[in-house]
Amino acid sequence: MLHPRDVGIILLLLVAECGAISQMGAQVGDCPSRCHCEEDGMLQRVDCSDLGLTGIPANLSVFTSYLDLSMNNLTLLSSGALSNLHFLEELRLAGNDLTHIPKGAFYGLFNLKVL
Repeated sequence: MLHPRDVGIILLLLVAECGAISQMGAQVGDCPSRCHCEEDGMLQRVDCSDLGLTGIPANLSVFTSYLDLSMNNLTLLSSGALSNLHFLEELRLAGNDLTHIPKGAFYGLFNLKVL
């Protein structure tokens, strides 16, 4: 038989685990407004092309594997703006007015294969 203290600890762990799962679910399913997103297993493909964007959307899922920002009005790619996208394999930036890409702009993109 479990001691009441043990039951309390188990309940606390269950609540914490449920909170972590729900937070992860929000990160997986988030899609920036006006963009089109498709689930690819656990990963996400995000198409934000031709939307007149002047900046990189802030609420990109950490599980984004494909990101199309082509044909927008991006002029600056901030250092570290994409650093949390560790699963990103393909980044499309064609058709923007990027004049300078700072050192470290692609820091953390360890899986990037197509730019």
